[in-house]
Amino acid sequence: MNFQLRFIAVALSIFSNASFAMQAGSYYYVISEQCKAVGLSDEQHTKLTPDVMLFEVTPAGISDYAVTMNTAALTDYTEQGQQLLSAWENEQVYTVGQAANPAHSYHDFLLQKETLSYTQLARTLNLFSQAQSARGHFFKQLLKIDADSARFKAVTRVRLFDEGYQNRLFLKQYVSEYFLLDENNKPRQPAVITVNHRAALTNDLHRPGQPWFSSTQQGACGERPSF
Repeated sequence: MNFQLRFIAVALSIFSNASFAMQAGSYYYVISEQCKAVGLSDEQHTKLTPDVMLFEVTPAGISDYAVTMNTAALTDYTEQGQQLLSAWENEQVYTVGQAANPAHSYHDFLLQKETLSYTQLARTLNLFSQAQSARGHFFKQLLKIDADSARFKAVTRVRLFDEGYQNRLFLKQYVSEYFLLDENNKPRQPAVITVNHRAALTNDLHRPGQPWFSSTQQGACGERPSF
């Protein structure tokens, strides 16, 4: 009986996840309004769209997926920072769920969840964006914290939205958050430092003032070639 119940539970889980299935493949940036077509001709798309691969989705097991981010496109990061982000993908945990709109789904990939000391966090941040504005912000936040005893919960994740557009997924989040731990080792909300890797990946797709710059400030759409 217990075996039958377990079999049914697994079957239901597989069926549920199958209803939120994604298409495996490499997803390249496409001009859109959160993956909705904007009426550009093929010629206009070719002329205006940077040729940038954002991420790759691959099957993992019966009903799971894995994501590989294009960390090489994080040109403001050090090589070690790019490699660190890629290494975190090796132990990722995938979950899927229904969005507020029942026809839409979200796909979450937890890449990192670990405890860091103050020194470890400072070293990690030093590997990310080398832009002076970003580095200044990170270390200004660190200076507000008691360096001797501070410990942090580090969480890095990716969130993709499937809003029903064929061969398209919306990259909503690619972020590392660092939560200060209290005396009971519980993370305090909100995060004391947030590193927005998604913004670093997409901010240079269009320059400020260009027509499609504003459309990438909340995320970017990836399109999987249909050939």
